[in-house]
Amino acid sequence: VKRMKKTISLLSVAMAFIMCLFGNATSVLAFDDPGNTVTPYYDYTQYVTSNLNITSSGRATVTIHCSGASSSVTKIKAETCIQRKVGIIWVKTDIGTSDDYWYDTANSVVLNASHSAQLSKSATYRAKTVFTVYTANDSEKITMYSGTDSY
Repeated sequence: VKRMKKTISLLSVAMAFIMCLFGNATSVLAFDDPGNTVTPYYDYTQYVTSNLNITSSGRATVTIHCSGASSSVTKIKAETCIQRKVGIIWVKTDIGTSDDYWYDTANSVVLNASHSAQLSKSATYRAKTVFTVYTANDSEKITMYSGTDSY
């Protein structure tokens, strides 16, 4: 009986952990487009991109774009950083700003921006952009990663 109580207690803890781990997951709807790729569905956003290009001398350029899905979008903000791959993790790298982020705002339905920085180490990099799309009464956050590039 004592061993059974201990087993049930361990199972309860494991189940609680799993529920906490997956209980806060955000669901994303998607549809299959003709190109056989899965495209995420957002409430207020039609299209987002983040592209990274690095020259052979280590000059990185990040280009971002976000289009609102309707005229109800009033503002779009973006926070962009460049991350360097270190082993199996990605770490934010120096881009010459005080906190190593670029901030952009558009008081319209479209945001376009481009930024450049000189990288100090040869490595594999990606850009990470967090877009926040606002309507009069709501907002949504979208995290977009560029493809990787190296020098």
